[in-house]
Formats: sequence, structure tokens, C-alpha cells
Amino acid sequence: MIYLKKLNFINWRKAILFLSLILFSGLITKINASELKDDTLFKIKTKVFDSSVLNRKQDISIYLPDDYRHNSKKYPVVYVLDGEFLFSTAINTTRVRANRNLMPQSIIVGLRTSTSSTRMSIAMPIRRDKDDEKSIIFENGKPEQFLSFMAKELMPFIESSYRTAPHNTIIGMSPTVGVLLTDYFKDQPIFTAHIALAADPQRYTADGSSLLSKILKRITKRKNAHLYISRGELDVNRREDLKTTFAYLRKEIKKQKIERFLMAEVIVGGEHYGMSLDGINNGFRHIYPETVWRPDYLTIRKNNNPAKELKHFYQQLSKQYGFTAYPIADGYWMGLSIAGTTRYLLRNKKSKQALEMLNWAMKLQPNNIDLQYNLTSALEENLQIKQAIVEARKLIKMAEVQQHRSQHYFEDYLTELIAIK
Repeated sequence: MIYLKKLNFINWRKAILFLSLILFSGLITKINASELKDDTLFKIKTKVFDSSVLNRKQDISIYLPDDYRHNSKKYPVVYVLDGEFLFSTAINTTRVRANRNLMPQSIIVGLRTSTSSTRMSIAMPIRRDKDDEKSIIFENGKPEQFLSFMAKELMPFIESSYRTAPHNTIIGMSPTVGVLLTDYFKDQPIFTAHIALAADPQRYTADGSSLLSKILKRITKRKNAHLYISRGELDVNRREDLKTTFAYLRKEIKKQKIERFLMAEVIVGGEHYGMSLDGINNGFRHIYPETVWRPDYLTIRKNNNPAKELKHFYQQLSKQYGFTAYPIADGYWMGLSIAGTTRYLLRNKKSKQALEMLNWAMKLQPNNIDLQYNLTSALEENLQIKQAIVEARKLIKMAEVQQHRSQHYFEDYLTELIAIK
């Protein structure tokens, strides 16, 4: 009994200690949580369209690139259907790729289709069986009406409200792919590029025409738009018609040498909607291939006149895409950029070449802090201290306007330059 009492006492004491630790931990957690501050990776604007074309309301969300407010550049626009599911993925994908010089910074517009009735209302009516008129699904879908809303109401609003380049991409998934295919089949599509996720190219239109045949016929006849069409491997492995269709598409693309305009892909390990992560990224890779979009900085920076070479590259790139393509100033931890190249040139005692490149880049992006800082450093390296001080003052003013986190550092830098003088 004595043993039992002692045991009970010990358990009770441990219990008190345990409860005390829990309460203390909770207090610490509460204190720490109260110190947290609200923050966002990116700001989103929202609007509700009271559409006369759709005869209903349509929610949209708009993302602007991080530096939009501080320059005069024009940006391509990406329109994302199924916005409640795909909008954030599209934003993050474009941000990562743009910051690694793999595509242009872009404005992203998300369109919510959160209810089943709304989503089905914009789908393309299609047959499961070519010869069975009763096999039609989405028979009440009106993708043409939704395209009319985009062309007459949404796109004019975006283009009048923001600085947009004449290059528009649309992303759809499963039923909403019907909207972008409807546009793609037009002689003069609204969109320059189309990303079709979880698509059904093995189906037939309401009149029994093969979607597969229409896709190939269209790209052969008019090479004025890009199409990336994909499906998850888990879907394809369960459906022989899907497997056959994608195999045939890939074969014809290679045979007809139309890889630049059409890409069909089965996402390895991809689930029906889960494949959208890889699909959006690979869709942009199709539209903006690395071999086309990304300059060979390693070769360019060794050239006698790297600024001239890079300027020529972006002139050609702009001509090919139909809008002004800008060199990346300084991507995320990236040496293959304007800033990285000028640092390389300065290290190799080529300050004159560095200044030529920076002066050209600053004409394109006059309010870019990274470029302005590198210009100031290059002038200092070239012993043009007086001009470096002038540019340092511009840098501080720029940082003040843009509320840049390095403003105090720039002020110290100016003090050092004045001391040198």
C-alpha cells in the first residue's frame, strides 16, 4: 500500500509538471503568434463583372508583376479559366520562370467557374461516340458566348486598365478546354497561345467531327497560334482511346515538323487534375522554349561588344513574338542576366563594356533599381566618381519612391563615394 501511495504521488507530481509545460508552451506560442505580421507574396485585385453578354455576374482576379508600378513596360496577359483552382499555380509558375529568364513577366487574369452549372455552361458540346447523336455531353454548353464575353467585355477592360502587350494566352482544364479549342479552331483566334489541361482530343464535336482531325487540320492550314494539349498518365493508362490518340498526335507532330506550334504530352505520373502543376509549366515551355527565349549569356559576355549582341538578340526575339521582349535585370540568384553579366565584365576589367550594356538596358527599364545600382558601381569601377555620385543620388530617390528595403545601404554607398571624391 505504501508503494502504491508513493507511485500515485509520483504520477500526480509528473502530471502537474506535464500540465505546467503545456500551459507554458501555450503561453510562448501565444506570445510568438501575437508578434507575427500580415504579409503577402503578391497582391491580387478583384472585380465582379455584371456581364450583359453572359447575362450573369463573373468574378475575376488580377495579378500584376512585382515591378509593374515602377516602370512603363507592357506585359503579355494570361487568362486562366477554373481560376479558383489554377490561378495561384499560374502566378507562381510565371514568377519562377520569369525570374529565371525563361519567359516574360506577365499579367495573370483568373476567371472563377466555381459552380458546376457555371463550369458546364462554357464547355464545348461533344460526342463520346462519333456515330451516336445521343452520346453528347455538355449539350447546353455555350463556349462561343463565353468567348464573346471575353472579347467584348473582359479583354477591353484589361487592355484599357493596364499596360498590355499584344500577346494573350488562355488556360483551360477538362470541360473548360472547350472554350480555348473553340477559339483555336477560328481563322483569326482571339488568343495567341492555348494551354489545354486534362483534355479529351479523342472525342468528337456535336456534328460528329473528330477533334483530333480538326486540331491537325487547323495547325497545318494556319500556323498563327500555339496549342499545348496534355493529359495525366494515370488517365491515359486506363483509356485505350486516349493512349492511341496521344500517340498518334505525337507521331504526326514529329512527322509534319510542327513542334513549334503544337505539343501533345502525357504527364508522367499525372493524375486527372493534379497534372495541372506540370501542365502549366510545360505549356509555358512550349510557348517560350528555353532555346529561343533565353540568350546565351556565357557566349555573349565573352564577345567584343556584348551590349550589341544582346541588343540584337532581343530585337529578333521581339520581332518573333510581336511584342517588346525585355532582358531580365537581375533574376533570383542569377548570374545569367544584365546585372550578372555586368558583374562578370567588371571583374574582368571590362568596365567600358559593362557601361555600354547598362546604358542600353536602362533605356528599356529606366526605373529598375538593380540596373541603377549596377550602373553606379560600374562608374565607380571606371573611376568616374563624379558621375557615380550623380547616379547614386538617383538610386536613392528611386529607392525612396519604390520603398526599397536597401535604401539605407544606398545612402551609405553615396557617403562612401563622396569621401572618395
